[in-house]
Amino acid sequence: MKQKTNNELTTKNESGKNESIELETRKLYDLGVLAIDPGTNTSGVVTYRKDGTISGACPDMLNADVLEFVQSLAHEFVIAVETMENTYGRSIDMQTILTLEFIGEIKERCRAHNGFMVRCPRSKVTHAICRSYKAKDKDVRAELISRFGEPGTKKNPGVTYGISSHAWSALAVAIYAVEQLAIWAPGNLPESLSRLA
Repeated sequence: MKQKTNNELTTKNESGKNESIELETRKLYDLGVLAIDPGTNTSGVVTYRKDGTISGACPDMLNADVLEFVQSLAHEFVIAVETMENTYGRSIDMQTILTLEFIGEIKERCRAHNGFMVRCPRSKVTHAICRSYKAKDKDVRAELISRFGEPGTKKNPGVTYGISSHAWSALAVAIYAVEQLAIWAPGNLPESLSRLA
């Protein structure tokens, strides 16, 4: 997919001919973000607004339910998915293969419902949160708590109350995606944010 003008991308249709797709980047920026930390059978999921409101979180949503969630929210939320950018020459195991296949299913579900998906490389997500490419999950969680405050208790919940496990990673993905949308809108969109027609 190649950039054509500020708000127009060129893609090829099934017959191989180029088609122009108008992209309203300001509209994208105004959408919320459905962030996903994908796994083999379950995934961490967070719904996040650009004003910093966390409207929902689940650390271990069944992948079949994630796909249904993507389908139902494709018109309200940009779908942000954490991805692995490099295996660094190492062989990959079946768990990784299944996760990659699931990411492909998310992409297809977005395509079927005219949604927008942004790929969020893990190293860039951790760098956006911790300003370090070497940050671990515990470092990301600590930084998010420093930003949003302690989760709190049932009687006195904080902003991140209820977030645990993979939902912390999903929240980091959401923040990265919102920051990138702020950078891109209302100008050019990179290829990593594409309308899946």
